[in-house]
Amino acid sequence: MKGAILKPRGFAVAAIKVVLAAGLLSALSTAEAGIDLVSLNMSGASFAAEVLPGANGVNYIFPTEQYFKAWSAKGIKTIRFPILWERLQKTTYASFDPTYAGLVTQTLDYAHKYNMRVILDLHNFARYKNQLIGSRNVPLDAFRDVTYRMAMAWGSHPALFAYDVMNEPYATSGKVASIMQAGIDGIRRIDNTHYILVEGENFSSAWLWSSSSSAGLLSVKDPADKILYSAHTYLDDNNSGTYTNPRDAGMNDPMVGVNRVRPFVEWLKANNKKGYLGEIGVPNNNPAWLPALDNTLKYLAENCIPASVWAAGPGWGDDYVLSVEPVDGKDRIQWPILRKYVETSNSCVSIGPQKAASPAPPVPQPKPEPQPQPKPVPIPQPVPAPQPQPVPGPAPVPQPAPAPLPKPFVCQFALTSWLPICQVKTNTHAYWWHW
Repeated sequence: MKGAILKPRGFAVAAIKVVLAAGLLSALSTAEAGIDLVSLNMSGASFAAEVLPGANGVNYIFPTEQYFKAWSAKGIKTIRFPILWERLQKTTYASFDPTYAGLVTQTLDYAHKYNMRVILDLHNFARYKNQLIGSRNVPLDAFRDVTYRMAMAWGSHPALFAYDVMNEPYATSGKVASIMQAGIDGIRRIDNTHYILVEGENFSSAWLWSSSSSAGLLSVKDPADKILYSAHTYLDDNNSGTYTNPRDAGMNDPMVGVNRVRPFVEWLKANNKKGYLGEIGVPNNNPAWLPALDNTLKYLAENCIPASVWAAGPGWGDDYVLSVEPVDGKDRIQWPILRKYVETSNSCVSIGPQKAASPAPPVPQPKPEPQPQPKPVPIPQPVPAPQPQPVPGPAPVPQPAPAPLPKPFVCQFALTSWLPICQVKTNTHAYWWHW
């Protein structure tokens, strides 16, 4: 929507929700159809935040259609797209600036044309005109208003994949959870379909996630249950992404990135949550960092956690150390690593990490009923042929009867239960057995 955006009320809100639901259902099926494990941050629209409102092509720059065409040809299917709150709204609660909002819509249109999806990233570090969200001059309701208007403007766009409600909060004085909740509440007034990326304290550091970055985030609720917790990581010694130390030990540690993101991944697993790595980048002028980048992306892929690499976009120029933009048609050194994860299929069916399925309990087997044994059929005995009778002789002389022999043992049978027991006794022992 390029023009001014007003807050509808009553029946109008209900009607908009019906329209959005119809469009968003197809977006949801697209979002879940497969997992893009590596995507790009396409930066430029949030540049020169100190110059307000600024002008496109002078102080900031939106990507042209050519950028989407080129990256789509390389296999990129998702981009994270940073935008600036102050350029959307010149004052809090105001209608969106039609020029800047129109450029955002144009960007989504380009993405849709080339079958790419967009994460809209409000790139403001939990501030509006340098004042913290939740302060007297920028109340939480002002933030709720801007995310509501974002959902109104772009919630039904077929290229939209997710909202990253606030990039890299820092020094929020414990307000990060309430800030994220306000952003979610604004979006969910209209859009109950798309994912919402929730970032943490300390610039959403994956390295510090379990110790401080995740503080309070488990209290954040989404009625649609579509939160993706989003962390950022860089591999230089201070995790800043500046890579200014030429003796940085990380460049010789191929596992530095895995160790940086592991606290985030383990927290997700422990709390049965889904995650996204919103930023990661290594220098384009030092191949020593490439094994660590590769291992980090491999570890994330094994856990079905997507990552957006920093950074692509038309405004970086040739000298920015983290740029992945080709120069004179030649790919940067990061691209062969990224291409492996862009072009290779994976077995992930949804964003992870996946909770291991519990083994199914054994199915109880019925006890076999005792089967009656057939009675044996008597075998007929042949009738003996009659024998000739001997001719009687003289009567035998009677002999005295012999004395009876003593019985050597007695066999007794007794039923002591429903099973038969046979007892055999001798003078010194008793033997028995049962069925």
